[in-house]
Amino acid sequence: MSTTASREDSDKHKDVNGKVLYGEAVSSFMYLAATTRPDIAFAVNEAARSMGRPADKYWINFKRIIRYL
Repeated sequence: MSTTASREDSDKHKDVNGKVLYGEAVSSFMYLAATTRPDIAFAVNEAARSMGRPADKYWINFKRIIRYL
């Protein structure tokens, strides 16, 4: 039996098609944040927390960091 909460959780964690692409992008930005851009360090750290199971919403948030730069 499925509950409303479990359906909402599954909708939030639809895997991104480019899981490897997301991981590579976040890893590159972690290096950038650590060496030259401390102003993006917090946002990149938040993006790195979801590298194991990235969802579409995390990819959208990461694109905001890219637009900022």
